Order: sequence, then C-alpha cells, then structure tokens
Amino acid sequence: MSLLLTRGRAFVVALGKGGCKTLAAPRSRPPLRISSLRTFMTTGHDPTPHTNDDDTAKRRREPSDPSPPPISQITREQLIAQTKAKMAKVEAKKTLMVNARRDKMRRHKRKQEAQERSITEEEREARRAQDAQATAWLEEVYAMDADLSTALSPRLRIAIDLVYDSTSSLYSSLARQLGCAYGLMRKAPRIDLIPSVHLTCAEGEVMEALAKNGGTAWRLHRHTTPVFDVFPDKECLVYLTPNSPNVLQEIDPTKVYVIGGLVDRVVLKNKSFSRASTHGVATARLPLKEFFSKQGSKGEKHMSNMALAVDRVIEILMKKYEVGDWDEALSAVFPGAVAEEIREKEKE
Repeated sequence: MSLLLTRGRAFVVALGKGGCKTLAAPRSRPPLRISSLRTFMTTGHDPTPHTNDDDTAKRRREPSDPSPPPISQITREQLIAQTKAKMAKVEAKKTLMVNARRDKMRRHKRKQEAQERSITEEEREARRAQDAQATAWLEEVYAMDADLSTALSPRLRIAIDLVYDSTSSLYSSLARQLGCAYGLMRKAPRIDLIPSVHLTCAEGEVMEALAKNGGTAWRLHRHTTPVFDVFPDKECLVYLTPNSPNVLQEIDPTKVYVIGGLVDRVVLKNKSFSRASTHGVATARLPLKEFFSKQGSKGEKHMSNMALAVDRVIEILMKKYEVGDWDEALSAVFPGAVAEEIREKEKE
C-alpha cells in the first residue's frame, strides 16, 4: 500500500493479488490528518466522519448568517450605497441643526422686538446713553494697544489665534462666537474690566465670515501675522489649552492669554498644546475639572462636555478678572452646574 498526492487530494494505492486499486476520499469528506491517514493505510478504516453529498447540499440551501460580509467581499455597489446612506444621515442632521438655529434666532428677534415695544421713552434714552458710554470705553481701550512697541499698561489682554484651518461653516460659527464675546465687552460695568482683544492670523475666509456677521466695526485689533510675532516676548504669553498640565491660578494683567480659534464642535486633542510647546510658550488650563468635581451630579453632566466656545472662555476670564475668585466666577458663568447645597450657602 502506498500514498499518492496530486492536486491537493490524497489517493491511497493498494497493491494486491487483484492488481492495483486506488482508494480516494470523496470531495465532501474533510481533509485527512497525518495520524488519520496513517491509520487508513495500515487498517483500511477511515476514522474521519463521512459527510454525504445530500448533507452538503442541504447546508448550502440553508439561509446564510445575517452578519455583514467581510470587507473583502463587499462589492463596489454596496460600498457606494453605504457611503450614500451615511452622507444622507449627516446632511439630515445638519439640516436639523440649521433649522433649529434659525428658529432660535427668530424667537430671539421676536423677543427683542417685544421688549422694544414694552419699554418707555425714558428707558430707551437710558439705553442709548449706556450704549454711547460703552462705545467710548471700547474706543479708549482700543487706543491703548494701538502701538504694541511701547510698554503696555496692565490690563486683561486676550489673543485669539486664528491659525487653525477649518471649513466655511465653522468659520461662520467662530465669527458668531466672537460677536458674542464683543457683546460681553460692551456690557462690562467698568472700563478697567474691558479686555483688549487681538485677532492674529486674521486673513482669508475667517475675516470674510467676520465681515458677514458685522465684525468690521468691532474694536478688535487685527493682525495678519502669527501671535508669536505680534507679541515677540514669549515670557508674557500664556496659551490656554485643556491639555495643559498646569492649572491657571490667577490672572496676571501683565500677561497675554492666548485662546486657540477652534470651534467648540471640533475636538482636536493636543492641537493647541503642541503648537504652544513647539514655540516654547507657557501653557495653562482653566480649573474646570476642579470646580465641576465639587458640584456632584450636576458637575458630572458639565464635565462630560468640556469643549468650550471662544466667547465662553473670554467670559470666564473677564469674570475671574472682575471678582478674583474662581469658584465665584465659574458659578456665575455656569449657574446650572452649581450644587444646591453650595447655592444655599451662597444665599446665607
């Protein structure tokens, strides 16, 4: 008895009195192992289970596994269909967001119109006087930093680093955030609480978006050069980034606090931190984790979404510069995150 291998199949050739006889396993039978093949050669008994063709045909007729096929088996048409389905979901979500934003703007406009109709003439005159005073204060603060080559007076200074690439829709969102920040500057109760804001790398699409949102009249300093060229003294710069290991303890009026012009919907981990580290600039983060961890379940809800808009960061800095205490400042900016027991203590 001898073994013959051909085309991946095993044939056993038995030599006897009747001549040469070839024994081969049927195609539906599983492949023979070496130990099984040795047993078959010595005894003539096949130890592997035999599967007839009827069972094989039956299994082929059974429904296939509902799990998705491997990537290698996905056809080009299926891949295109899946991509179109994902794009349709994204477009539907974008449409819902746009409609919700428009509805919110309409409600806000109707509310403003109702307030305008309800106020008296004396209140209207007082509002005009307040707006005129805010405009005069902003002009005075803007003139203080007109020449950066001279010694700067102590003041809260903020630089918005607009070097990061983005899309036109996100640039529009960033322009609206800057508009909200400018509104906070106009509402400052004193002139010494108005920060001096500088926009660096201010060119291209982001400035077009700013112009569409009425930003050409805002008293914000605009520089086409990077922030590290606008303020060459790196010792005076502090780059605010959530990935910094350093917690911002106090606000130094001799420093310039840099905020990355990243939209809050876009989470780019270590983007601003790596940029600051590359240029050898000190970094710091706001003490948000420390504050929210003391607020219980309400704080945990806010900690789950730590991405802040540019105007919210400016509001936090302005409030801290005004009151001098982090807990008081953050409680004013995030009133919904303050625990009830802490709120009761503040009332007492």
